[in-house]
Amino acid sequence: MSQLSISYLKEGSKSTEPLLEICGITVKQGAVSIINNFSFSLYKGDQVKITGPNGSGKTTLLNAIAGIGDGEIVSGDVFINGKIVTEEPTYKRVHNSIIYMTQLNNIFSNLTVKDNLIMALGPMGPEILYNEFPEWNNDLKLNKIAGQLSGGQIKKLALVMSLGRYQSEQIVMLDEPTAGLQGKLPNMLEHVNLIMITHD
Repeated sequence: MSQLSISYLKEGSKSTEPLLEICGITVKQGAVSIINNFSFSLYKGDQVKITGPNGSGKTTLLNAIAGIGDGEIVSGDVFINGKIVTEEPTYKRVHNSIIYMTQLNNIFSNLTVKDNLIMALGPMGPEILYNEFPEWNNDLKLNKIAGQLSGGQIKKLALVMSLGRYQSEQIVMLDEPTAGLQGKLPNMLEHVNLIMITHD
């Protein structure tokens, strides 16, 4: 039985169709139901926090939206920008629509912070860090090898690499973004369409 709880940190405009609509999905891993008949909608400007104990299906839900992981949607549907994507492959779901940062903090540990930013965001990566994440400039020195960063600094770098390409119609999904992170999340998150997972 799913024990997921949804709370809205910020509500956007309901004047247009939702960016994301989850309609009664049930997700199984093998014979085990992880999520049962779960529904919610995310409109432009919405910021949603999903909580629940370990094993309640929080990460499984985000994986089901993105079309990854070993969970299978056995009933219900997922709509992105009004289009049903339940049977679509991952690349079609996320392309220009979803930014999904998992708990893995995917970085290139043997490269510098600067090179990580360029790999993820293109030549403007360092400038994006400077302009969009000014509160983290002191923590993320461009010439530092990423593998030598602290756990919190790696989390910050991974967040910049994920969020630096954000566009206003995209859905940002963050799985435990504050784990190991000292201080608050970046100010730019105040303006994104957000689904964020946290523990109870």
